[in-house]
Amino acid sequence: MMFPGLADDPPSILWMGGVVLLICASISAILCNVPLVIKFENPSIRTKQGQARIVKRLPENFDGKIVRLSVDGHIVRVVTDAGIFDLRMRFTDAIEEVLELDGVCTHRSHWVVLTEIANVGTVNGRPCLLLSNGDEVPVSRKYQPELEMRGIL
Repeated sequence: MMFPGLADDPPSILWMGGVVLLICASISAILCNVPLVIKFENPSIRTKQGQARIVKRLPENFDGKIVRLSVDGHIVRVVTDAGIFDLRMRFTDAIEEVLELDGVCTHRSHWVVLTEIANVGTVNGRPCLLLSNGDEVPVSRKYQPELEMRGIL
């Protein structure tokens, strides 16, 4: 009724099948490319040090680098050049969230980023690491061989 000319001379079934195929292929192409367009138009937020997942737990306006992690009970202290942030989580989970930063455990309650180690010293005859922010982190006997193997001690 809307197209009176088509009633007298209807299109063939092959022509209609071709039109439907073209429409379906166009919709599929658009739907397959939408994630790519979203990915390029909205790049993910990256930190300067890489993509440490723990940064998502820090305040939204955080714009610094992580120096070390330490634990006190159930509280993980994330020491950064922009301040100290306390997170309630397991220390092993926190370490898994900073694996991208290339760090090492120095003690059962300390983890440091390797690029933040400024110097090596001793306290009471035991080795410790002096970090770029001035902190001293102890090295336990358990983790000392790994630090020696990496050439830090």
